[in-house]
Amino acid sequence: MCIASNVRHGSVTCPICRAHWSQLPHELTAASINNTDPILRILDDSIATSCVNHRSLLHANCYSDDEPVELEEDTEPIHPRLHFAIIPASAPEAVPLQQDTSPNGQKRAHLSVNLSQRQAIDLVLVANPSGSHLRLLKQSMVLVVLSLRAVDRLAIVTYATTATRAFPLRRMSYQGKQAAVQAIDRIVYVGEAEPAEGLRKSLKILEDRAHHNPLACILHLSDSSTRSYVCRDLEFPIPVHRFHIGSGFGMSTGCTMQEFEEFLTRLLGGMIRETQLRIGGGEGSWIVVGDLRGGEERRIPVDLIGDCGFLTVNYSYVEGGADQRLSTGEVMVATPTNNGGWHTV
Repeated sequence: MCIASNVRHGSVTCPICRAHWSQLPHELTAASINNTDPILRILDDSIATSCVNHRSLLHANCYSDDEPVELEEDTEPIHPRLHFAIIPASAPEAVPLQQDTSPNGQKRAHLSVNLSQRQAIDLVLVANPSGSHLRLLKQSMVLVVLSLRAVDRLAIVTYATTATRAFPLRRMSYQGKQAAVQAIDRIVYVGEAEPAEGLRKSLKILEDRAHHNPLACILHLSDSSTRSYVCRDLEFPIPVHRFHIGSGFGMSTGCTMQEFEEFLTRLLGGMIRETQLRIGGGEGSWIVVGDLRGGEERRIPVDLIGDCGFLTVNYSYVEGGADQRLSTGEVMVATPTNNGGWHTV
């Protein structure tokens, strides 16, 4: 009777073994149930309601309920991210090592190198709670939440045989981070997992969003080394970054978290690596600056010869998370005039 009721209401799946039926009877009547056991009538009504709700859910899977973005004042392009300026050595912020003007007419100054903050990002965190390192996975997810700024937005997707949006796309304000951590805490262990479902769900969330931050990406965390990379060949129009949480052979939990923190710093912290500068164009030698984080500033002592007008600076650095990119360029930096003004480049 339960099977017949499922069929009458449009289901083609056995409620017992979950098998899909390929052949169904052409006519099914409800006469045998109309005036019989009231329990069966209740069962029939319950199945009918369940089928209606299920069909409504399938049609309602539109993720346009994302929280509006917070508009940033700085809407400049993300490249170039390095900003240069000349700071006279007599400025209060600088600590002169020598007198302002050397005997040969050179003026002591500092080249300020500043890395701009990255633009706001929409990030979908895809997690696979099917392995043996669930606690480590949750710690890593919380670390992602804490690494985001208030202008960033986060959504969380978990997957087993099917994918579920565990947390909608919300700004990571103080309240947003609290809600995200609570959602992570509710994640439980599941059985066999299918990564493709989680990635497709995360892509749909980004495609359906009503508001857009300048950047967007998907971060796939898994503690299953074999199933984590099954979907490498799937093509996505949005960058997909992957990190394997499960501790490898001889690797402690602390080492795994340290490696993940460095990964997040490159991906979300806006850090660039292997930064090098050549001051004075092709005539100078390369200066190794190293790693720079978003908002960080370095000052390099320089000697300005006379009223030179501008200073040529060549730069190169490596940025990005999983997809590392080498960026190079050349800029002209305005220098101060002898009467206290500034040259125009």
